[in-house]
Amino acid sequence: MLAKDFFTKLVNSEALENSLKGRQFLLDNYIEPRPPKPKKGPGKTILEIPKEEQKYDLYIRLHEMWKEYLADLLDNNFNPKNIQTRLLKADMHGAKISVWKASCKSYEGQKGIILHETLRAFKVITPENEIKMFLKKDAIFLLEIGDKVIKLFGEGFQYRAADRAKIRWKQRDKLKMMKS
Repeated sequence: MLAKDFFTKLVNSEALENSLKGRQFLLDNYIEPRPPKPKKGPGKTILEIPKEEQKYDLYIRLHEMWKEYLADLLDNNFNPKNIQTRLLKADMHGAKISVWKASCKSYEGQKGIILHETLRAFKVITPENEIKMFLKKDAIFLLEIGDKVIKLFGEGFQYRAADRAKIRWKQRDKLKMMKS
């Protein structure tokens, strides 16, 4: 009761009335709606390639450039220790890979040129002119370098290419070399 009496005295006072005279008040607070924020997360398309540019033959030149880049990176030194440390830091865009083993059995045996590398997957164009996404987790990829075939364990590549280049890698069996 005491608070109610105080409030009615305050509202009915002349001092309050005089202080509010001549002022304008907005009774309707209209807020303009904001435009929607750009979509983030798994549903966002990162790399959209137009249908007319989804041809395997267009990306063979990219693979040729990648082979030149890798030859410079390795300095034609193909011992296993050199290949392991250098390939983990290499940019894989343009590499020709094939899936040897994967948790998704339908991917096994498929091959193509890497167009885009994300944190968890390779986006590849196949010889059938299809763009596919191969997850790195629980997958083993085969990579041909000259006359050598190298196994790439997807877990070792579960970083972005830029982050992989910064990491100091310890010597472990992330890559295995096979004779062809």
